Amino acid sequence: MDAASIAAAFVASQAETTRQALSVAVMKQQASADAAVVDLLAAATSNAQSIQAAAPPGMGGALDVTV
Repeated sequence: MDAASIAAAFVASQAETTRQALSVAVMKQQASADAAVVDLLAAATSNAQSIQAAAPPGMGGALDVTV
């Protein structure tokens, strides 16, 4: 192996290491975003249940949508 081949192999190795590090960073960000969406949906569900629970009896149960 000449010096150019060794240098090319080293550069390729470094590029792969960088690619893997970026891949891990993107996956961590995606997992964090997914967790935020789950938290948002959980909060929305909780909010919807409290709104439904706050309505007085006989209110909001039936809606006439005929036109």
